[in-house]
Amino acid sequence: MFDALTLAEAVSNPMAKSVILPSTGDEILISIASNGSRCLDVPGDGVVSGLAPHGWMKFMQQNTAKGNAMAKNALAGNHF
Repeated sequence: MFDALTLAEAVSNPMAKSVILPSTGDEILISIASNGSRCLDVPGDGVVSGLAPHGWMKFMQQNTAKGNAMAKNALAGNHF
């Protein structure tokens, strides 16, 4: 639970370049997706087994430049 909150805060922080998982101390780099959104791939068992080569979970920031309903929610400060 604390990892998820930490990841969500980090991906929403435009100054953050990486995040440290509280549960393991592992550092995860924040990257920019092809659509311009900040994202990070959380490693897990899927990476080891080859089922999820980019991570078993992805955290992405909403692209607020789109102007759709989800972007408007993000601009209003709503979190999902």
